[in-house]
Amino acid sequence: MLTPYPYTTEPDLTVFSFTSHGRQGAVAKQITFIDCGPNLYNLRLHDIDADETTGLNRTGNGDAQRVIDTVIAAIAQFLRAYPTRWVMFYSGEPHQFDPVRMRLYRRGMVARLPYIEARVVAYGMLPDNRHEPFDSTHVYNALLFQALPTAA
Repeated sequence: MLTPYPYTTEPDLTVFSFTSHGRQGAVAKQITFIDCGPNLYNLRLHDIDADETTGLNRTGNGDAQRVIDTVIAAIAQFLRAYPTRWVMFYSGEPHQFDPVRMRLYRRGMVARLPYIEARVVAYGMLPDNRHEPFDSTHVYNALLFQALPTAA
């Protein structure tokens, strides 16, 4: 069962805003879906600090699984609205891969895999940029998601 934080969205579902609560207090966060090309969207998870957004910081709020639950819920809602799109989720800014953060994301996914698989199709991006169905024992550079196929 997911326990996402309550969130608000922009009408086009490209921005989800929520507040993380934990050791560091209340931290405003955003999930942004960024258009990267034909039907491919990068998911960016970042803290909002006053008028700035930062994506490489580690909040240390002790609520990582709940934040990941919120990301999973946002991906599912985004793909329900846009079933032909793909979402890519990786750790850090472009060309700044963070293996520790990627491992945290992968573990968070494994903990919620039944929920995820009931709502979206999950893949892992291999180092050579090929993707395969998500396998909890593999190390990935990114995670990819697409909507579940609809019955004809």
